[in-house]
Amino acid sequence: MLTAARQRIEQCKLTDNGTIHDPGQNHNLYLGGTSVTVKNCEIARAVTGHNLKSRAHLNFIIENHLHDSCNRELDLVDAEGTTDIAGSDTFLIGNTIVKDPECTGNKAVVHFGRDGKATHNGTLWLIGNTIRTPFISSVADASSGKGAVFIDNVIDDTRAGQIGVLANFQQPSMKAMGHSNACDRYSGKRMAVLVNQPPADKRGETRFVFSGISAIDRQGFGIRRDCGLVFGR
Repeated sequence: MLTAARQRIEQCKLTDNGTIHDPGQNHNLYLGGTSVTVKNCEIARAVTGHNLKSRAHLNFIIENHLHDSCNRELDLVDAEGTTDIAGSDTFLIGNTIVKDPECTGNKAVVHFGRDGKATHNGTLWLIGNTIRTPFISSVADASSGKGAVFIDNVIDDTRAGQIGVLANFQQPSMKAMGHSNACDRYSGKRMAVLVNQPPADKRGETRFVFSGISAIDRQGFGIRRDCGLVFGR
């Protein structure tokens, strides 16, 4: 049952919440319900949790500065009777999102999907964000849902040796779409989308295949398949 509609958190500073002595209660924000808008906030340095965790049906995360969480910057997961209803989307628009180089938790910037038994019947939208991460992990990690859309984002690779993973999809049915993303501008690489698909021979190996879109970046995105991985060139 959908409840708590049109929640709004605006122009707030939410930082340094939690304690290492109670790691189950350490998110700077933990949201749920029908819909929530978080706008023009600074959300930073969650002690052991995520900067923003939500089980809401709809999330609008607009023009915030999220940075230096000990875990993910955003964890957008499931709730029975909420995210399993069609159209359970999240919109990340115009945010600056920065990973702490000393992060000891999950290295992905955003997780969209589930951590429980429900599904996430929606899409992750990233539009006009600036995202900085020094880690080899993906910008967006999707464990459930229809996929992700990337439009007009700037993705900064701040450490040598990155393989340039824009998204990691854990279900082969997920799709990616996007254009005009300035990815990895310092090294000139393009970013890739990986889909985690179990092998047909069931030997327990993991292989990655291209998600099926042809233009994650209209200005020169290319594909090659090396050792089961898909990269932009």
